[in-house]
Amino acid sequence: MSYDTYPLLWVTNHSFKSYRHFHTFFKALQLDSVLRRHVSFRKQLIMYSGFFVVGHHAKEKMWHYDYRHGAQGMTLITPLFDWHPPHGHLLYQRPDGSEGVYTYTKNQAIVLGEGVLHSTQPYAASDTLRVLVSLTLGSDQWKHWELLKANIAEQSHFYIQPCGHAVDHCDCFKRWQHRWQLWRRLSHRWQP
Repeated sequence: MSYDTYPLLWVTNHSFKSYRHFHTFFKALQLDSVLRRHVSFRKQLIMYSGFFVVGHHAKEKMWHYDYRHGAQGMTLITPLFDWHPPHGHLLYQRPDGSEGVYTYTKNQAIVLGEGVLHSTQPYAASDTLRVLVSLTLGSDQWKHWELLKANIAEQSHFYIQPCGHAVDHCDCFKRWQHRWQLWRRLSHRWQP
């Protein structure tokens, strides 16, 4: 996957087998307790998908948000290899509108939520590939899924849903919608 002509390639998990490699890394991080106050979830954080973000240059900034406003999701990013000095780091916009730079360091990760405007820092062409590990993660609650799915489905054809099943491999969302609609009708009848 890629963003139009922007020179970053998103190599995504495309099956359960490749998903499991990223998920093993995700589980080892034990992020549930750390991110509990930032993401609404009932039992556990769900890792929706994993990527390698690969590039060898970025001529200009491409400011973007990873999620739509209000989405209960986050993105974890960390370098796969030792950082090659010419490679661009992560630019982000501070609340006052000024730019900040997060310096990528091997064995350290940054986690971005829905309200963080960011971009790859421009850098010249390099013979060494710039490879980041990126995980999308968030709520296990169906009530947040439609907003999250709007971004998750744009990034990967294979992803895990809040129930823990792969897209197109279950009807959990339809069952949840049916129960939710039934509950709303019944609760509306009993209101004074």
